[in-house]
Amino acid sequence: NVSKKYRINREKYIVALENIHCTIQKGEFLTIIGPSGSGKSTFLSLMGLIDRATEGDIWIDNQNIIHFSDKQRTAIRAQKIGFVYQFPSLIPTLSVVENVTLPKIMQGNYESTDTKRAADLLEQVGLSDRLQHLPSELSGGEQRRVALIRAMITDPEILLADEPTGALDPQSAFHMMELFRSLNNQGKTIIIVTHDLGLTQFSSRTIKIEKGILV
Repeated sequence: NVSKKYRINREKYIVALENIHCTIQKGEFLTIIGPSGSGKSTFLSLMGLIDRATEGDIWIDNQNIIHFSDKQRTAIRAQKIGFVYQFPSLIPTLSVVENVTLPKIMQGNYESTDTKRAADLLEQVGLSDRLQHLPSELSGGEQRRVALIRAMITDPEILLADEPTGALDPQSAFHMMELFRSLNNQGKTIIIVTHDLGLTQFSSRTIKIEKGILV
């Protein structure tokens, strides 16, 4: 029963999501579809504890996190959730392997073995010869693969992705979705927001949001 409202002024507000009720099982591959402005990204940001719901409860591993402090929410994100954003947002002055290990450094738990693990993960997505390259030296598809591995470096149980294939050519988009399916086969819970109905073939379930309502 989750709702999200953005207040414009004392009397007016915008309803981004209204009375959403949804259960996502561990190990599920879920796609969330709907037109632009329907509330898909808001839904994802609430699940990822980036934003707070106006009403309702959100449970993760039998914990109702709705009243958790910012510090508690940050800890859950660090331990359980990885994000792949619509744009890769790689740091232009850092190499590929440095971009991948950045989350571990930011969390203060970087270990020397993390660089080796980053290199191993990058090899799995065909980027073993790009470790020391800068983002500007990569194609769009390669940058998105780096962003995916950056999200995986902390070994999260849940992976959230917002339009991960946007602006990619069909072949690169297919390859990216195959990577998500491979991660799902390894036991990761995958939740992807997309407007591309063709991507639903990769998931085990699809839900649709229209005008802030789960239809």
